[in-house]
Amino acid sequence: ACGQSAEVAFEAEAEGAYLVQAQAGAHDVSIASPTHGVCFPATPAQRLNLTGQPPELYFRVPPGAEAVPLLLQTRDRDGVYEILDAQGNVIARRDGLGQATVMDAGGAMVWSDKSAGAVYQRVAVPVPEGQAGAIWRLRFQASRPDSSFASNLYFDEGFGGMVSTSPAGLPAVRP
Repeated sequence: ACGQSAEVAFEAEAEGAYLVQAQAGAHDVSIASPTHGVCFPATPAQRLNLTGQPPELYFRVPPGAEAVPLLLQTRDRDGVYEILDAQGNVIARRDGLGQATVMDAGGAMVWSDKSAGAVYQRVAVPVPEGQAGAIWRLRFQASRPDSSFASNLYFDEGFGGMVSTSPAGLPAVRP
């Protein structure tokens, strides 16, 4: 029922990856771990919904990828998404008013677009040479830490589609 919550806890018996499944229906699920990175799918079938001030999220650029195809949306007019490459350069930004910009590693703008802030906007971030297979970061700065505005993201079909609260929480690349 609306307004109710439940807590489930377990202690990991060994190192490794654990799968936690939650069938929330139209409700929200919050997962936290003080010791392990938490990995979430962010795909067209399972979009990642964020509220408040989420932690930085990490994702792996698949080997051979030429672009990172993200779909971003927020109703937080003052919120800002930033995508950082493996060296920590901000190479893409999308604000709550729908202004998206993609920069090269030197900071020069290579693409810009404006859409309604509440609409999903496709931002294709080119992968610089030598960065395929690397771990990048995604940061969302909410207008305030207790913001209740919904922000959503997912990777387009055919991309890895997983984010984690820690680089160690990402699935290993299969050869």
